[in-house]
Amino acid sequence: MTFPGITGLIPKEIREKHSIEHLPMIERVAHQLSDVAGDRLSSMDKEGITMQILSVAGTGADLLSPEEGPSFARQYNDALAREIAPYRERFAAFAHLPMTNPAAAAEELERTVVGYGFKGALISDLPQHTGQALAISGWGWHSETALHILRLIVSGALDRYPNLKLIIGHMGEMLPMMMARCDEKLKPGQTGLNQRSVSQTLRDQVYITTSGVFTLPPLMVALETFGIDNILFSVDYPFSSNEQGRRFLDSLPLTDEQVRQIAHANADRLLRI
Repeated sequence: MTFPGITGLIPKEIREKHSIEHLPMIERVAHQLSDVAGDRLSSMDKEGITMQILSVAGTGADLLSPEEGPSFARQYNDALAREIAPYRERFAAFAHLPMTNPAAAAEELERTVVGYGFKGALISDLPQHTGQALAISGWGWHSETALHILRLIVSGALDRYPNLKLIIGHMGEMLPMMMARCDEKLKPGQTGLNQRSVSQTLRDQVYITTSGVFTLPPLMVALETFGIDNILFSVDYPFSSNEQGRRFLDSLPLTDEQVRQIAHANADRLLRI
């Protein structure tokens, strides 16, 4: 979601150069991004969606200096906490972090998780306007997210923090179809990994959501590679509609228990909802 009043704290020249908020795809859903208890909640009720995890989309602290970013992130997270406070049974949140200041980002994550009960953080590092749709939702977002995950794995970072859990969207950001290839080319002895393969590390520590990918073939690949315990239902509202997500969930050729796992049980367990 977005908070235009807080976004306005970023200098205009920086917003205009870097912000994605003037992209047509963002302008079309601007009202829905800033809405919590109106159309969003009504649509959730209509489609039987009981819980959404909200996070900040668009311009944020990553555009600011290490000195300015932390204050901006705190204001965003405080506003997000206020918005969801009356609806604890329906909404939770991921924190917005000042990634230009790593120490402050860690402190802000702890503050929001301990103080507000946030469920984690959304790390959003969007490119500039070059290529717009291709660089973001058309392809670039997915490949760059997958590459970031692989870098964390082959650098040994996930081996060093085996309890760290990561959630990525869009049916695994193309990682399921490339998992065997990664095992072949990125062997433990040639990387920072200890004993685990890339695929095992993914299954141990990475969870994927359905967000915005509502066709059956990607889900089948995800089930075969990540396994059903690592798949979470997500809509990616308002970029995708709750109706699309619900139709996809209702159409799955799976058992009732498997649908229950994907629909909410896996997220209940992982996020302690």
